[in-house]
Amino acid sequence: MSTQAQRTPEVAQNKAEIASRARKRRKESRQAAEMEISATAKYLQDHLGQALVSILADVADPKTVGRWARGRVSPSFKREVRLRVAYDATKLIVESLGESTARAWFLGSSPYLDDESPAIVLSESKTFREGRQIMPAARSFLEGAY
Repeated sequence: MSTQAQRTPEVAQNKAEIASRARKRRKESRQAAEMEISATAKYLQDHLGQALVSILADVADPKTVGRWARGRVSPSFKREVRLRVAYDATKLIVESLGESTARAWFLGSSPYLDDESPAIVLSESKTFREGRQIMPAARSFLEGAY
């Protein structure tokens, strides 16, 4: 069998896997967007801890995260955006490598974020676009690019 014939099924399989992952990401992104913010905060609190979530959301009192998780109060719009972005990145890493790795990733420096930690980049983000830059960094981390 020729080399070309051998590669064709492999290429088709890779394309199918890429398409499948893209569909899964779109579905998960939609689910995250439709989630109540209290459920988002609860997930982050359970997997990253209150202190880290308060850092990435840029709130002084970690207990605020618990109040968000219980639905007692709602975060401001900017903080809600930060929580939703953090949820996407956290879920991606937790499902592949576990929550301790997700916590470490948020605290560590990332070459894709000019050696800043994802938590700091997210906490200092002023726009949705600035905050979203942690997602390519999370994907690169999972793919072993750094």
